[in-house]
Amino acid sequence: MKISLVVHESLNKNRVFDPKISGSSFYKTLRDELLLHNIEIVTSDYLKEDIADLVIYENYSKSYKKNSFLIATESKVVIPKLHSNLFLSSFSKVFTWNDNLVDNKNIFKIFLSYDLQVPMNIIHFSRRKLITNISSNKYSSHKDELYSKRVEVIKFFEEFQSFQFDFYGADWDKQFIYPNLYNYVKKISLLKGFSLFLKISFKTINALNLNKFIYENYNCYKGVVDDKLEVLRRYKFNICFENATNVESYITEKIFDSFKAGCVPVYLGSSNIDSLIPKKTFIDFRDFKTLNELNKYLVDMNEDVFNKYLFNASEFIQSDASNIFKHKLNIKILIKHILGK
Repeated sequence: MKISLVVHESLNKNRVFDPKISGSSFYKTLRDELLLHNIEIVTSDYLKEDIADLVIYENYSKSYKKNSFLIATESKVVIPKLHSNLFLSSFSKVFTWNDNLVDNKNIFKIFLSYDLQVPMNIIHFSRRKLITNISSNKYSSHKDELYSKRVEVIKFFEEFQSFQFDFYGADWDKQFIYPNLYNYVKKISLLKGFSLFLKISFKTINALNLNKFIYENYNCYKGVVDDKLEVLRRYKFNICFENATNVESYITEKIFDSFKAGCVPVYLGSSNIDSLIPKKTFIDFRDFKTLNELNKYLVDMNEDVFNKYLFNASEFIQSDASNIFKHKLNIKILIKHILGK
């Protein structure tokens, strides 16, 4: 049997199976498990959907083959259609973290899963800077988006902890001063004929050195990173904000990357986070009324309290309670319902 996996074009040519490129070992682990059943899975550019025995889509919202399978892991802020019962009903079976959609008939619960590890070669408390953030600069007009809250926190620490704060990620050198401008530009760029106009406009802006009137100028921005964990381990705390709030069970790699790097997460996102991950392993942003209050808590934390967070996180990672976030359990669910095994 051969399975065609439809993913974002950047992960074609089987790049999705390379953890260094995809950012996750989930699909590599899935491929290895399927091989044990004599089943081959490749990206759709290598095996077209119409000749494959099975088709699996990841976070797909365009045209699709009938009686196919969908792995829906993105939030409603990023791809709203993945949270529509009408859209999901077109697939043979769907796998999602969204409890409100799960019916255990055609839609089944899986968590976003990761290669969970305890930290190694931890840098001493006294040799770390205070806090960091690693994320891409994005915008959304969705009411539950957290991109704007992330920007608010970044601006706060840049002002009040400029020597103890750095942040990283794509496109922060293109942070619009007026965020809604981005949404308008994005919509216009989709209109026929306007894409070229916008490219010429922005080239003109660059040539005339007018960027300062459009983009924010961040002094603490350090560019993109090659090794996220190596960067995180140099800081005590990491701002871990999901893309969306007011959702349950949507927990991405951000908090687990912090655990793996031996960095304490400052978390905001999933509304039921403390029922899935012990609260003693992370700092809950919701517990603080103001950013000043959060800042004081972080600055005043002593080494013993900090190390206790790290110890608790390592204990959790090694416990059975973390199994729901590990590949083994979630891949078992996929194979059971896709292959009937």
